[in-house]
Parts: sequence; structure tokens; C-alpha cells
Amino acid sequence: MNSQYMKPAIATLMLALIFPIYWSTAFYSASFNNDIFAFIKADMMTLSLTDLMFVTMGALEVYVYLSLAKALKSQLTSRFAPILLVVMAIASGLFHGTVLFDITLSMTNGVFSNSLTDNIVATGLFLGVCALVLLAFATFICSIVILVNHQQISSMLKVFAALLLVVSVLQVTVIFSAFNLLLFPFTLALLALYFVKEPDTLEVV
Repeated sequence: MNSQYMKPAIATLMLALIFPIYWSTAFYSASFNNDIFAFIKADMMTLSLTDLMFVTMGALEVYVYLSLAKALKSQLTSRFAPILLVVMAIASGLFHGTVLFDITLSMTNGVFSNSLTDNIVATGLFLGVCALVLLAFATFICSIVILVNHQQISSMLKVFAALLLVVSVLQVTVIFSAFNLLLFPFTLALLALYFVKEPDTLEVV
């Protein structure tokens, strides 16, 4: 097997591993705090290993989406799905790019007034939520587009698209998004298998 086809698969598996670890830790820590804003503010004013995990997760997610977009260009007559995957990569990059707010606040801790710090945190939260909404919407539409073109893709990719559709719906509900701690990694594992099993039709970023 050509090693170039292993790169997206390895990145996908790494993302499948880091995603539940990071988010389960974040949800667990947040569950002990009644004031979520204060919790997020305290988190944004310090840098830790979780911030490194957050950045790594974002870089992997962008690479995986771009790799899949490249692969689908050779399989689908429609260019809509690859374009949506690029949008997903951009949205993910914007969301994980909010770590810049953490870096800014941690490096200027005590310099800004409390009200200004609150405004910076609120801005970071707003941009992060907007990026997540864009990501969920693009993921939902992309999944449908792939499924509509089901005659041009393999059964494995059909199952992946169906699972990704469920993931996007759960993400929008917020309440049931915790189920994605298990479902999204499983979906990613299936995508990694696709990258490994179907190299003849795969072009790598």
C-alpha cells in the first residue's frame, strides 16, 4: 500500500481519538460550574495542554475535510460536495482559531479591565458559535448531497454520509450533542477505513 494513502487515514484516526478525550474532559469540567461564562472566561485566560489538543484537533479536522474533498472530486460529477467540505474545513479552522483569544488573554492577564476582558470573551464565544453553526449546516447539506449521488459512491461512503448526517443533526440540537462523543469518532473510523480501502480513486491533499 502506498504510504501517501495512509496520511489521511492516520489523521482521521488521530482525530477520532483526540475528539472524545478533549470534549468529554471539557463537558466534565463544565458540569461542576453553575456560571458557564465565568468558567469559559477562566479557561480562556490560561493556556494548558487542552489548548494544544484543541489546536491539534482543528488542524487534523481541516486536513481530513480537505482530503475527503479531494477524493470526492474524482468520484462525483457534482462539485457541490467538495465545495461544502472546503466550507466545513474553513468553519472548523475559524472555530479552532478562537484559541487566539486564549493566547491574547493569557498573555495580557491583568492588563485589561474586567469589562473589556468580558467583551473579548463574549466576542470569542460569539465567533465560535457562529463557526459551529456554519460547520453543522455545511455538514448537514454535504451529507445530503453525497447521499443524493449514492449511485456514484461506494457503500462505505454511503454509510459514512448517513452517519455524518446524524452527527450534524445531533450537533444542532445541543441537548443531544453529547451523543457525538461516541458517534463522531465511530464515523471518523469508518472514514479512515474508506481512505485505506479505496486508494485507487483517492487523491490526497
